[in-house]
Amino acid sequence: MEDVTSAEGAVSDASVDNNDLGVNDSGVDSAGDSGSEEQIPERSVKFSLEDGPTYEITEGKIRKYYNIPPEEDISEKEWKMAVAAMKQDLRASFVRNKSTQMMKEYEQKEQTIGELISLLKSPESAVQVLEHLGIDVKNLSENYLLKMLEEQALPENERQLRERERQIQEREAMIQEEEARRQAQVEQMQMAQIAEAMNKQIIGAIEEFKLPKTEFSVRRIAHYMHEAGARGIDASAADVAPFVRKEIEQINRSILDGADPDSLSQLIGEEKLKAIRQKDLEKIKTPMNIKGPPPAQAPRKQKAPEPDMDWKEVVRQRARQG
Repeated sequence: MEDVTSAEGAVSDASVDNNDLGVNDSGVDSAGDSGSEEQIPERSVKFSLEDGPTYEITEGKIRKYYNIPPEEDISEKEWKMAVAAMKQDLRASFVRNKSTQMMKEYEQKEQTIGELISLLKSPESAVQVLEHLGIDVKNLSENYLLKMLEEQALPENERQLRERERQIQEREAMIQEEEARRQAQVEQMQMAQIAEAMNKQIIGAIEEFKLPKTEFSVRRIAHYMHEAGARGIDASAADVAPFVRKEIEQINRSILDGADPDSLSQLIGEEKLKAIRQKDLEKIKTPMNIKGPPPAQAPRKQKAPEPDMDWKEVVRQRARQG
């Protein structure tokens, strides 16, 4: 049976998990199948990741992820662009989640090994652990003692040679283990530094271009940066922020233009309405810079038109008099 995972979207810079994609831990679409039976079939596409699940992207999930109003049409070109963007987000999310899972497994193994070493330091606990693992402790002890006796029977120089070889092997194993641990810590620190720098860059762009301080703004900036990088363009958050601002303005305009006064009041909120009214009152109360009335001018005498004169002729005469 084909493993199909429903997708709703992801963001690269910033921190997105399976819940943002509309996928639960079991790989099942977390969005319910609501609606009537006579529902118009929506566009959808499936794609598979290498060593990963098969995802399904539908038009409804595209609309939900990008906050596209139901009444706004999505052209075929826009649909393909949105699908391509969501595929990139899903790939990034899958790699990120897989890396996080590998790191957790490594930490759990390290913790288990540490607990095992602590148990083996006590002879009683060591015997219990070995027996639990199905190891014959008595036979193991006899073989170990026999090996020690054999080594003691060796000539001194050969015994010292074996001891040096054993110490070298132990030292090399410790070095490799320490190097692997150090490399994992370096990679983790680098990822944290990159994420912190990216967050600062995005927050700075949001403040500079006065974008809404919302998760949507962060996701869209990260999306545009990722799209630019996929095309070989090194774009910063400040470079793509104008596109996000334009996109948000278009979305807001489409919502506000189609809303009645009552709906507008609910959308804007009472606090924002009060702020708008206060701003208008301040404009009205601001005194106008009037230096004084203009000097009176003598009225210009105009020749009255003839009673039966055509209106076009009246206009021509007024124009000549002006």
